[in-house]
Amino acid sequence: MRRSIMLVAVSLLALTLAACTDDNSPTGPVPSASSKNLTGLGGIIIERPPTRPGPNDFVDITAGDNHTCARKINNKVYCWGLDNLNQTGYSTTRTCYYGSPCTDRPTLLMKAAGGWDTLRASKLDAGSNHTCIIDTLNDAWCWGDGNWGQLGFAVGSYSTSNEPLPVVGGLKFTSIGAGSGSTCGTSGGLMYCWGKLMNRAAVPTLVSTYNGGYNNVTVGDLHACTTENPGYPVRPVCWGNNTYGQLGIDMSMIQNAPFAVGTFFGNSVVRATTQQNFTCVEQTNGTVQCAGSNSNSQLGLPTSTWATGTPQTIVAPVLHGVSTGTAHACGLDASGNAWCWGNGYWGQVGNGDASANPTALAVTGGHTYRAIAAGANHTCAIGTDNHIYCWGTNHEGQLGTMYPGGWVSTPVQALDPIL
Repeated sequence: MRRSIMLVAVSLLALTLAACTDDNSPTGPVPSASSKNLTGLGGIIIERPPTRPGPNDFVDITAGDNHTCARKINNKVYCWGLDNLNQTGYSTTRTCYYGSPCTDRPTLLMKAAGGWDTLRASKLDAGSNHTCIIDTLNDAWCWGDGNWGQLGFAVGSYSTSNEPLPVVGGLKFTSIGAGSGSTCGTSGGLMYCWGKLMNRAAVPTLVSTYNGGYNNVTVGDLHACTTENPGYPVRPVCWGNNTYGQLGIDMSMIQNAPFAVGTFFGNSVVRATTQQNFTCVEQTNGTVQCAGSNSNSQLGLPTSTWATGTPQTIVAPVLHGVSTGTAHACGLDASGNAWCWGNGYWGQVGNGDASANPTALAVTGGHTYRAIAAGANHTCAIGTDNHIYCWGTNHEGQLGTMYPGGWVSTPVQALDPIL
């Protein structure tokens, strides 16, 4: 379902990162605060001195359909939720509510290559049923469902992997985005994709020869978006399937390459985010606009409007770090309060209601957050108190509370991670 946006006292976080050390850290560059991946499903960092993350605290989070992963400031990754396709990267015998294997609390991600060792990530993004990271040496790793080639392995790609394995091709990545059966990453300002978007190509394939200076990407079902010359108020660049208008253009139009796209989103966009069949963008003034499927009012419209390629402004306060799920979205205001809209039938909008909400509603519970991630029918966020809170369905352990089953419509605290 992410990013380079800092809101408050970014320099404080950079100093914290520089000051924190870990005896088990790998060799290679340590990512700075400004390298945080905000191009897919993850969130935002809102820093205040009393709640600065410590060396063992979580700073980044991402959600797939039914699993969740989070990264600590020391770059360790923890995952939990449905594991029927190995999307948590952790072999488990735990059985969840519907009889599928799951990891029901945050669990440390390991890699087997060269012996079982902790895998460190500078960026991460969860697709529907797979997950990818960029490690601290800028190499990409993926695990989970590989049926469409979305794991980036040249051999045996059309299967699952229960451990992180390196994406082939030797590219050094600056961002990565995982979607539904596809993955894209940027390297040297160029865009590469693999999986469903590239006709099941199992290796990173150049999308076009045009160098747009890309260094962020977000991937949906059969479309993807990025921005040109990131760091400046520019238009989003989208391509792929446009059945629902998710490219931000008329539904009758098709765009097969990023450099050819036109968009109605405008030229003052900070970032775009997508996971399935709708896309949201954050304007420089804090306005959020969305286009595409409106099955559950995720565009801020009544459900009688099933889809549109005309961007719709969400009725909400100024929001940043917006994360889109399957049919709902969430974001954070400048004080760290969470707001969600769209499909709430499983409690995933977090306001105690269970309906479709065209207007952004405040998440209840009194917590403030530094990062937020929307999945299919759940949402998780990192609190400024350095705990993880989740809400929505928990049938597959995606809330990280153990005892999978049922759903909650207000935030509950996930368990502390194993290891």
